[in-house]
Amino acid sequence: MEHNCPDSLGQREDKRNSIDHGQTITHTANQVKLTNSDMNTICKTHNEYFENYCVDHVTTCCRQCKEGIHDRCQVLPLETITRDAKYSVTSKEVGTDLKHLTQEFQAIENFLSKMKSSIDDQRKKCLEEIRQVRSQINTHLDTLEMNVMKEISTEYENLKSELEVTMKHTCHNKITLQDMAKELDISSRDGTDTQFFFAVRSTKEMLKNISQSLDELRETDALSMKNISVNVDPTLNAFNKTIESFGKAVIKSTPSVMNYSKTVSPTFAQMARRSEVTISLEFCERFKLPRNIDVTGCVQLPDEKCVLVDRRQNRLVLHQSGNFKDIVTFANSPFDVCPIEDSTVAVTIPNDKAVVYVDINLGKIIKTVYFANECYNVDCDGKRLAIGFPKREKVIVADLEGKEINCFKIRGKEFTLRNNEIYSVSEHDDEVLCYDLFGKQKWTYPDTVRKPVGVAVDQRKYVYVFSKSDETIYIISPYGSNSRIVMDKEDAALSDFSRLCMYPDSDQLFVCGTSNHALVYNVERKRTW
Repeated sequence: MEHNCPDSLGQREDKRNSIDHGQTITHTANQVKLTNSDMNTICKTHNEYFENYCVDHVTTCCRQCKEGIHDRCQVLPLETITRDAKYSVTSKEVGTDLKHLTQEFQAIENFLSKMKSSIDDQRKKCLEEIRQVRSQINTHLDTLEMNVMKEISTEYENLKSELEVTMKHTCHNKITLQDMAKELDISSRDGTDTQFFFAVRSTKEMLKNISQSLDELRETDALSMKNISVNVDPTLNAFNKTIESFGKAVIKSTPSVMNYSKTVSPTFAQMARRSEVTISLEFCERFKLPRNIDVTGCVQLPDEKCVLVDRRQNRLVLHQSGNFKDIVTFANSPFDVCPIEDSTVAVTIPNDKAVVYVDINLGKIIKTVYFANECYNVDCDGKRLAIGFPKREKVIVADLEGKEINCFKIRGKEFTLRNNEIYSVSEHDDEVLCYDLFGKQKWTYPDTVRKPVGVAVDQRKYVYVFSKSDETIYIISPYGSNSRIVMDKEDAALSDFSRLCMYPDSDQLFVCGTSNHALVYNVERKRTW
């Protein structure tokens, strides 16, 4: 509603909305139609427009608020604060945050849309798998049915043939006896005494032969009662009782890492979420292994040294600067190796039930520790040894002199000792596990990494695991909360995989093949908001 100048009407000075003379609008908001933007400029308590800004409380206030709860605060005119608002840093940050959050929600929408399409494809795949299994079952049952029906027909034909032969022989003897009886009767009635005498003698001789043939028939299985039946496999009879379901639908949720084009401004990000560390493997070096080598163990040492266990030729091999050198040869096959000191390693000899300490500079065994059972895997964290006895499903924790400290069972053959914890992988159960040094299981990461056969841990407790099934290297976060793939067979030749190893204070992952090559990767870490 428009008014004339308040001064000319004799109204109060504080009713004016402007210091100059002209048309003005009153402070009361309910006199005009409000838009959504206007609602943010009105004091809900006093229903007046905001005219001031309280610096102490970082909020806008109307005239009555200024005179009331903000009378002792530092209050500035709102027009002073809002001047050049469109060009301020805050407005730009808000605009940028709006843009980036919109992009993130768009990315989530795209991700969910793709997942919806993906689960539809998975549903079709599940149904097709059920149909295939059903078809295989039907085909297998048809084959079993045909086989047993063929067997019944064969046994029937054999039995029928035997019965027909016996019946033919019996019928022949019966007819012979009947003919003999007729001839004897005729001879008795019409023949002479001499003819009858010889007829009786001939008949008696033939009766003797026929009687002997009957005795032989009775001694055989030919006159046993024959019955044809079928013994159906009890598993098939119990099929509808023991099998209650064709299968079970399983929904598995795995952590998803979504990469957005940009993130929100640092100030907003600190309130919204924590910063994240992205880990990747960057190729560093590749070298060929000597011919006819069978690597079952490897370890990295300082000065770019690498020690390999060659089980085929019973030797320990040193690699440095592209050159290979034999360190020591054993009487029996070694299996695994781990560092004790910079120039000393421990090697397991399963057949000897021993762990030997080898000085790689001197090239000789300096100590031998014997155990009651065959030992295979071994690792050291600089203070303790962990020796594996997979046939007994146990690990012995010992001091560096080989004296036993503790002994307990673990799942999996391959393991590594880091950070006062033992990390093992169970190829049979598709599990990655973590134990403390007393054998208590701290966490497990099941079902994601298929057939895990190699494990290494860096100094930040990130676990690197090789999947034999996928020929892929996974990285699992500390405490086994989530995982992702950091290297697959398309990025590297991993089909010849043998072992993973990582020196405790190193950021290099050593990937060794059984007989072809070895790869060295640098672990790169980037922190993102």
